[in-house]
Amino acid sequence: MKRWANPEGKLTEFRRHPRAGVLHRETAPGGTGYEFDLYSMKGAPTGSSFEDIFFKPIDGLASVTLDIMERHGAQYPYMMEHRRAWSTFVVSLLTRCPEDIQTFRRHWHAVVMSNSPDNHEEYARLRRDGDPDSLDEYMQRLPPEMVESSMFETLTDIISSQPIGQDLSSLNWTILTAPVGARELLTSDRPILWSDDFGSARGHMIMPIGPRKLLIAARDPMFATRLRDSCGVEELIGLCNIDIVQGAAKFVYATNRNQHRFISNRLGVAPAVRHMDRAINARIHRRADPQAPAGS
Repeated sequence: MKRWANPEGKLTEFRRHPRAGVLHRETAPGGTGYEFDLYSMKGAPTGSSFEDIFFKPIDGLASVTLDIMERHGAQYPYMMEHRRAWSTFVVSLLTRCPEDIQTFRRHWHAVVMSNSPDNHEEYARLRRDGDPDSLDEYMQRLPPEMVESSMFETLTDIISSQPIGQDLSSLNWTILTAPVGARELLTSDRPILWSDDFGSARGHMIMPIGPRKLLIAARDPMFATRLRDSCGVEELIGLCNIDIVQGAAKFVYATNRNQHRFISNRLGVAPAVRHMDRAINARIHRRADPQAPAGS
């Protein structure tokens, strides 16, 4: 979000208050959307967190890729390393918000306990004297630090193995730049717009990567050109801003307060679908039936 920061290093955060309506404040990019100890792991060395171990390496290489995008655009010959890093970063944005991590923590017990009949049979075969009678009872007795470590291992797998991320790496990338005098692009805690038919030949993803730059990733190499020619960049920015603001969970971000009324009228009125819910349900079903197809 640092691309939305002003020369003083601050962006404008918009948030809906239950009684006072939509409020705004200036804050550093690191001072918003944050929850203390959200990614901390029980039993890990002091200072260790899932953010340090997993997110920071992803964010680092994705930041390098974003710098290249800004300097050279979509025609740059990106290495697959850059494409994969950016794709993993995009998928992580679908699952790393505080609400997503809280949802994952709440449902983790169901994920752990969703063992297939084969797992129970295997436990019965390997069970030794003194071990709990059932696999369920054994799982209930696991030390908190082991459960926590397992939880974050699964979260890593959910982010890394999403089919969406694999698809993004191979799509055609286009970067559109807002013309001088056009309104700025907004972003939010749900900054990615997916087409309903993402898995089809017409599938695409749109994401603001700065207040004046819009990334379009599509299967059809001519999709972005046709989209730009059909409505123009300024109208496209307006349409994206509507979807970004309406789909926000809690926060919308801008470089300044100029679009306060626009944001106040739309913030969070049509929340985007939580991909974490889909990922958890898919994981539970796969553990119960290993032959089931992987979900997105």
